[in-house]
Amino acid sequence: MGSTVFLLRNGNTVLCEQGRLLGRRDIALSAEGKGQAEIARAALAQVEITELVASPLASATETAEIVLPESSSLTVCRDPRLNNVDLGRWEGASLDELSRSSEFCRLLAGDEQAFVDGEGLEEVRRRVVSSVEQALDDNPSDANIVMVSHSVPIRIAMAHYLEMPLAAYHRLRLSPGALCVLRRERDLDTTRVLATNWPSPLESLLAPVRGVS
Repeated sequence: MGSTVFLLRNGNTVLCEQGRLLGRRDIALSAEGKGQAEIARAALAQVEITELVASPLASATETAEIVLPESSSLTVCRDPRLNNVDLGRWEGASLDELSRSSEFCRLLAGDEQAFVDGEGLEEVRRRVVSSVEQALDDNPSDANIVMVSHSVPIRIAMAHYLEMPLAAYHRLRLSPGALCVLRRERDLDTTRVLATNWPSPLESLLAPVRGVS
C-alpha cells in the first residue's frame, strides 16, 4: 500500500523560450507551454488524481488548471513552498550571461550552496520536501497527488530523495511539462523514485537547455 506523488514542471513561458531564468516573475504560459501542459494531462489521463497542488506563480497554476480533468470536482490548491527559487541577482539573466559568471560556475561545481543574493539550496530543499511530505501525510494510501512546481525546486527535491548532493541537482534533466514520480511505500516506510523527466519526447531530451524555470 502506498501513495504516489507526480512532481510536474510548469510549461514554458516566453522568458524561458528566450533562454532566460524565470525566477519568481509571475508570467503566464506561452502557447508552447500550454501545449506541454496538455501533453502532461494526457500522460496523467489514467490516473485518478486525489489532490492537485501548485506553486502560486501563474506558470504553475495555469499548468495545474490544464492538467485538471474537466469532470473532476477538485480545485487547485496553492502552496508557497512550491514556489520557484529566489534567484537573486540572476533572475531574468540569460544562460550566456550565466556561463560567464564565475559565481554561477562555482555553484554548479558544488563550491557554492546558494544563488547570489537569493535562496540557498538547503532552504529550497526544506520547503519543497516539507510540502511533499505533508501531502503524503494528509492523503490515505493509494492516493495520487499532483504537485506543480518549477525546474530547480523539483530537481533539488529529487536530489534529496535520491540522496544526491544538493549541488548536483543540475545534473538531472527536467523538460517543461515533464514529471518526476515518487511513491511512498507505507509498509516499508520508504519513498522510492519511480521516474524522472517522464514522458519527455526524444527531441526534448536531446535539445540544449534553453532556460531554468
